[in-house]
Amino acid sequence: MRADVALTTKLLRHANSAETMQARALDSIRDALVLLGAEGVRRIAALASIAGLGPGGGSPQQLVISSVVRARFCESLARVSTLGAPRFDLFLLGMFSMVDAILGLPMERAVGDLPVSSTVRGALVHGEGRIGAVLRLDEAQERASWEEFQGIAAVLRLDLEQVTRLYVEAVEWANRVFAEAKAA
Repeated sequence: MRADVALTTKLLRHANSAETMQARALDSIRDALVLLGAEGVRRIAALASIAGLGPGGGSPQQLVISSVVRARFCESLARVSTLGAPRFDLFLLGMFSMVDAILGLPMERAVGDLPVSSTVRGALVHGEGRIGAVLRLDEAQERASWEEFQGIAAVLRLDLEQVTRLYVEAVEWANRVFAEAKAA
């Protein structure tokens, strides 16, 4: 019951956030669901589930925060590229990219029961396909491995400045998400 109340609060808070630019405050679950749509609700549920995996029952640790940054960054790449993957798959790719470290399990076992597409599963477990390259791009940026980063960006036909800007925006977005969660 407490988890239901927390998720409902997060749903309404997100629907009323500046990101959705509402003229009036939403006070019903129905209004929030309509505004956010299925993809928005799935995104909030994924965020809540990854935050709940961390030690302490949801206290955001660095791995969880990094997962949220990755989720937003990977999803953002769908807007500026022709990766051929749905935005939500890219979001899930980033969101679950550190689930092995969070759970202390091999990736194959950690993603075993996750409801993700075979494309996302292949990218997480084996680094397969173009979205596997997206994950390697993110990891190269985090490690400041610039030659690798530039090479992967070139293969994916991504503009380096744009990719860097999207990463900064993802960090800022994750900071807002965790600040809102902490305030709840």
